[in-house]
Amino acid sequence: SQLGIWDYDAATDHLSLSGEIAGIYGVADSSAFSRELLQAAIYPDDLPRIRAQWQHLHTGTTETAVEIETRIVDQTTREVKSVCAKGKVFY
Repeated sequence: SQLGIWDYDAATDHLSLSGEIAGIYGVADSSAFSRELLQAAIYPDDLPRIRAQWQHLHTGTTETAVEIETRIVDQTTREVKSVCAKGKVFY
């Protein structure tokens, strides 16, 4: 199992992540990673559920713990992988 760090700033729509996370997604340069690339990597059958979870977090919910499990498609090898992202929302 691999572990990495990510941060998303909703005010600026900026996503930053560690090199470890970029490697999990098969992206060579973590600075080139964007929310669009993240969504493109999500397995198509999982995308509607992930979009709904993402939208829920932007509604001002009082939930602060985030746990999202999904499949992704490695952008280099095209291998399908299972990932679990955990985090905390700060308002």
